[in-house]
Amino acid sequence: MSVQPITEAVMDALHALNNTHAEALSLTTPAGFRARIDAAYFSGHIQGRGFMIAYDHRAKITGENYDYLASAFDSFVYVDRIAVDARAQGMGYGRELYEALFRRARQDGHKRCLCEINVDPPNPSSVAFHKSLGFHPIFKSRELSNGKTVQYFEMPL
Repeated sequence: MSVQPITEAVMDALHALNNTHAEALSLTTPAGFRARIDAAYFSGHIQGRGFMIAYDHRAKITGENYDYLASAFDSFVYVDRIAVDARAQGMGYGRELYEALFRRARQDGHKRCLCEINVDPPNPSSVAFHKSLGFHPIFKSRELSNGKTVQYFEMPL
């Protein structure tokens, strides 16, 4: 299994996968999804069944979580979203996507990878998965303007 660039051939399938996981991620339009990929430091997919989009501290984006982390850290890689089709969960797709990101980030001299995970509504499987990769919680949990509460996590690189 290898991580591939996100191309037009898989764009619709990955956008649908994103929106299937909208509670944990956020709903996007096709144009919004494409714009996220265009602005990404790292984006990739595995067989159209799992994808990741990540930014670094130089991204030309704005968003409640990204802005919050950018105010706290000068340099970072931030995982905006990762999703794996339910039928492919437990098969190593998420881990392989993260390993590809970590390899690139380390090569480029980044020292930390950041993400946020919903705690309300709860997402205990994501917390367990991220902890198994070496992520640890940072900051206090934070309520967002959309009513969700998130916990931020860091993985030292």
